[in-house]
Amino acid sequence: MKRGEIWRYEPVINRPGRPTARLIVSSDSINRNEALPVVYVMQVATNDPGSLLAVPVEGHGWAIAT
Repeated sequence: MKRGEIWRYEPVINRPGRPTARLIVSSDSINRNEALPVVYVMQVATNDPGSLLAVPVEGHGWAIAT
């Protein structure tokens, strides 16, 4: 898994209507370290949420930092 990639996941609690796409934002050095069971991500929505904390991700939608 590398920074900038888009991944989909199956949530433990399914919430209909919530996007499952995530943009990997943690650094590659963190992502490669198997001793760190953490990956930082941003939710990716298909529509612009109208937030100052959302940025377009070409071909995927909008990454939301809230």
